[in-house]
Amino acid sequence: MKSKQLKLNETTWYKLSVHDCVANLSSSLTHGLSTEVVRELQKKNGLNKVEKGKRKSSFDILLSQFKSPLIIVLVVAGIITFLLDEWADTLVIYLVVGLNAGIGFYQERRAETAFEKISEGETKEAVVLRDGKRSRVDESDIVVGDIVYLSAGDYVPADCRIVESHGLQVNESMLTGEWVSVSKDKDTISKKTALSERKNMIYMGTLVSSGEGIAIVCETGHATELGHIATLLIRADRIETNFEKSITSLAKMLTGVIASAIVLIFLVGVYRGEEMVDLFMLSIAVAVAAIPSGLPVVVTVVLAVGLENLLREGGLVKNLLAAETLGSTTVVLTDKTGTLTKAEMLVKDVILPHGNDDRESESVLEAAVLAADGLIEEKGETKKEIVVTGHPIERAIIIAGIESGIHREEILKRETLLERLPFTPERRYRASLVAKQNGSVFLYALGAPESVLAHSDSYMKNGEPVKMLSSHRQDILAEVERGASKGMLFVAVALKKVKEHSFDQFGEKKEPLARGIFLGLIGLHDPVRESVPMALRVAQDAGVRVVMVTGDHAGTAGEIAQIAGIVGHKGEVLTGEMVEKLADEKLGEKIRTASVFARVLPEQKLRILQTLQGQGEIVAMTGDGVNDAPALVHADIGIAPDSGTSVAKEASDLILLDGSFSVIVSAIKEGRRILDNLKKSVAFLLSTGFSELAIVGGALLLGLPLPILPTQILWANVVEEGFMSVAYAFEPAEPDIMKRSPRGAEMKSILTQDLKKLIGMLAFITGIISIFLYILLLNTGMGIDTVRTIMFALLSLDAIFFSFSIKNLHIPIWRENFWNNRYLLFAFVMSILALALALLLPPLQNLLSLSALSTAEFLIILCMGLMNLLVIEIGKKILFPRKQNMLE
Repeated sequence: MKSKQLKLNETTWYKLSVHDCVANLSSSLTHGLSTEVVRELQKKNGLNKVEKGKRKSSFDILLSQFKSPLIIVLVVAGIITFLLDEWADTLVIYLVVGLNAGIGFYQERRAETAFEKISEGETKEAVVLRDGKRSRVDESDIVVGDIVYLSAGDYVPADCRIVESHGLQVNESMLTGEWVSVSKDKDTISKKTALSERKNMIYMGTLVSSGEGIAIVCETGHATELGHIATLLIRADRIETNFEKSITSLAKMLTGVIASAIVLIFLVGVYRGEEMVDLFMLSIAVAVAAIPSGLPVVVTVVLAVGLENLLREGGLVKNLLAAETLGSTTVVLTDKTGTLTKAEMLVKDVILPHGNDDRESESVLEAAVLAADGLIEEKGETKKEIVVTGHPIERAIIIAGIESGIHREEILKRETLLERLPFTPERRYRASLVAKQNGSVFLYALGAPESVLAHSDSYMKNGEPVKMLSSHRQDILAEVERGASKGMLFVAVALKKVKEHSFDQFGEKKEPLARGIFLGLIGLHDPVRESVPMALRVAQDAGVRVVMVTGDHAGTAGEIAQIAGIVGHKGEVLTGEMVEKLADEKLGEKIRTASVFARVLPEQKLRILQTLQGQGEIVAMTGDGVNDAPALVHADIGIAPDSGTSVAKEASDLILLDGSFSVIVSAIKEGRRILDNLKKSVAFLLSTGFSELAIVGGALLLGLPLPILPTQILWANVVEEGFMSVAYAFEPAEPDIMKRSPRGAEMKSILTQDLKKLIGMLAFITGIISIFLYILLLNTGMGIDTVRTIMFALLSLDAIFFSFSIKNLHIPIWRENFWNNRYLLFAFVMSILALALALLLPPLQNLLSLSALSTAEFLIILCMGLMNLLVIEIGKKILFPRKQNMLE
């Protein structure tokens, strides 16, 4: 891939040796910076931040309300009516424009606030050396001269010069466009070199893909390469989701239909001799009323409210449209640790290869503590509170060591830690080189039993190595199998006396642990979260299939899956090795029934994901590691726990703030609620608009006078859409929402066939009843202004009544709970108030050409509205049986 051509920062830190860099930055590799120096540098240089761009101001949001083509048409219409001295029409038009702008401004500002809450919900941290101790600090507090510790999955917090590299590889694609990770080392580069070739430098915002390293910060904030090229780092336009495409397609279809209807209305009106001004205004009014111009605002509000609801449940959604996809999820690929379990590994047992011995058990635990790489910090005012962070297994081992009186930091005051070898999926163990006081060097290894045993040719017994036979290996692995069947996880511990003082000295072909001495097994247990079995039952009742995909032992995976409720007794477990051997067709067959996959590598997880997607499934997938990122990106919904690596969280759409699977189920429920409410809003907007088209078009085709004037349609539009449609955003989930089957990948349109029937039925019924009433009133000799007033009131009241009928589409209106959405009740009150003001307030009566109505006429309107509602309810019962949900 061709690299992006960037204007590079002209600093030359890569030309300096490590010693010169440290000296220039007045730092220390052994003590780092002092707290006082850090404060001074923060005052001088500011925080380590690169601004992501100016947020939309309130004025920008307000201005954007007037950019809609429909609003522009209205503004032009207002100018024309003003020039024609139609003052009343001009006033009503601009009143409508103002109200629409006000509602849109309020809702978009609300959505902006929701985004701000989300962006504030996550901060990045880095491990630095200060005052001689390693500590975790906020990335924004990093200063030049800080010594930074990096491992796989970390974001580089600033521009840094490499000090030490242990297999360190960095993905610099955000700067160079190259997706292949770059190996890093500390060697000085003498000549001027392009950014992509600076092997001894790492840059802010890039990702550590593997290995570990130590670096010194050279530039922060806007002085970094990222700061210099911030304008080039804006993400590419995202691809439209099926939902967005369906909205766009819907808008195009409506534009064509309504444009045709308006042309027909205009031609018939001209043929009948109607005034051109009236026809022009009527055409514009019908267009604004019929096209759901409020739909973009409604969609934004529904999604934003859903986002806030999910945030309260413990899920942080990074993308509004991801919320919609959650409701369509058919399969959840979940990992085990931290999602189904508590991610609180506890050391339960130490198993020796020859029986019990407390002294040797302590030796095994000490070796494991030296091999582990968790960060140990002293916190609290008295510095007596010990906090251990790092991988759950290593954290558990270090804590178990501390509880047994084995303190790594105390040991390393007597002995010297030379170097660490990070864990990789290929190696499947991590190791440390430690020099004893007598000068001898030992390698301590901690990892998967199969891998450690494969490299060990002896085991320790009574302090002496004994040759390991094949039968010994089989017995140890059998113990692992027995423990795994009970939900235990085992890691193996080994040591080896070596001559090398760094892992680089082993060379590429020599295995560091070859001919090692096996010390024993450490058994750990990670209990299933209490909330998981119930959450899984809810997901399964909702038709969502849950599949566990883990790197753990098959026995452990099977036991946890059984406890959680994913499978019954002795459910089938497929291993990554089996997946690798299966052809695509056979894998597809297996995946239809298998619900547990163990010992799975990241590339195998991606293959499982893509196979499911190829079968038409909408897949949500969890992952917490760097190597999970490709699958998280390819998933329909990528999910990462808050404790996951930075790259996993960046690749995800949903972040679990407490890591629990129950949050995923809550997210699916919220996604379905969002889909329901979007469909209700669209159905409401289209139904009211098409009803107006049917009435006006029907009257013109029958040669009757206009049943409702343009200004009246515009006001009715405010009454109907301005309040009622947005209120659906706050509609709670229907009782059976998690008893339905998922929507499925093939459902690409927001308008189901049943909803189309409902909209057509409503427009037809309202049109027939209204035209019938209109003809009846005209034949009584009633004045045209009074008749139009009755029609205006009836249309408005029909829309208000229908908003409650559509509240729950599969139960009759008299069984609905009206009190569970106070926003809809508020919208009802405001709509009735707006209608009452138009009918009773003389200035508005004159403005809208309305007449005062008698009590009898009000009763006619109410009776006709209730009759219309009853007919709609009968239609609901006939078209949609009560057990069938119309939104599916």
